[in-house]
Amino acid sequence: VIDSGDTDVAGLLATVDELASPDKPVRVNLVVLGESADDLSALRAVADRTGGTLETVPSTEGAALVDIIRKLAS
Repeated sequence: VIDSGDTDVAGLLATVDELASPDKPVRVNLVVLGESADDLSALRAVADRTGGTLETVPSTEGAALVDIIRKLAS
């Protein structure tokens, strides 16, 4: 869980690069809650570097979040 105000972009990307292993790839799928999300470029970079996805949903209410979680779990 990342609070957008606490994101150390350079540190996050460095950690992803440091831990990446071609022998044991890990896909990072990210779900951003809220319509007023700040710049998503760092999170998109993490998803792209790991072959994962970046999804946004306006809130925890409604079916959108459940649908995304189901999609990611399948």
